[in-house]
Amino acid sequence: MSSPRVALAALCTTGAVLLTGCSGDTSGESSSSGAASPSADDGQVVVALDDFAALHALTLGVRPDLVLEVFEYESTSAILDDLGVTTAPYGSELDVESVAAADPDVVIGVSIPTTVAAEEQLDAIAPTTVIDYAGSWDEQLATVAGALDRDSEADAVVSRVEEQTAEVAAALEDAGRAGAVASVVGDNSGFFSPPAATAVGSALAGVGLSRPAAQQAPGDSTSPFVLFTAETLPEQDGDVLFLLSGGPYATDALTASPLWSSLSAVTGEAVHEVSGEVWLGSSAFSVSWVLDDVRAVLLDEGEPATSADAASRFAEFTGA
Repeated sequence: MSSPRVALAALCTTGAVLLTGCSGDTSGESSSSGAASPSADDGQVVVALDDFAALHALTLGVRPDLVLEVFEYESTSAILDDLGVTTAPYGSELDVESVAAADPDVVIGVSIPTTVAAEEQLDAIAPTTVIDYAGSWDEQLATVAGALDRDSEADAVVSRVEEQTAEVAAALEDAGRAGAVASVVGDNSGFFSPPAATAVGSALAGVGLSRPAAQQAPGDSTSPFVLFTAETLPEQDGDVLFLLSGGPYATDALTASPLWSSLSAVTGEAVHEVSGEVWLGSSAFSVSWVLDDVRAVLLDEGEPATSADAASRFAEFTGA
């Protein structure tokens, strides 16, 4: 995991753990109303130091003038390409000179260790806001909104996602699915599950779903995720199992485990592959995507979306 793009469960910030990487029903009201179409921000030059800070800004209707792509996920790259956003590689370490060359008025970035280490240098170039990537999705959005003077837009987005959450929760209750145990597992050079403190964890809790006991524990000092081994795989079982896939999120080691076939979710044909890139994001778009995937799976309304759907779904989410 030497590359930033795949260091999902191992990166740490100074004093805070980093999640490194949650939109849906293309006919649903919740995916199309209340978000601003991305545009230039009143002449200000905005530099996003990573893909995820860029998504926060775009959700608020601000198109960054430059985005440094850290993780290079298919989903995020497709969104940036679709919107014509200028991008450049982040590299193994942040290239502060490339940021200075953009002559920014505002710099935003999540708390990747190399970004945190360069914060003083960045502040000398332009006012810099470093977003706590271990914070909740709405806290992160509020931080970016403060830096971009988009507080009212952030409030509208949060209200819309909260309304979508309430709608999904009510539908699950009516269908008798409230309280179902939803397991989320992934493999990024090690088996892990996102616990309640993450964006996906809060989305599942918000619609009234439970989690396996093993996934309710907090992450440790080196990871915001619950880590597990092949031997403890049965502890990750649930009524439904969401298997993170795509990009750096492999599935072969999990599904090839001798214990995989013993899971009740497997024997009950209740395993569903979902986009690890999007599910492990922390933007309002990611949370909305998770909610729509949950509705599709538990209410038999279709199949989970894939990363290939990201650009069209983001356009619908923002009204672009």
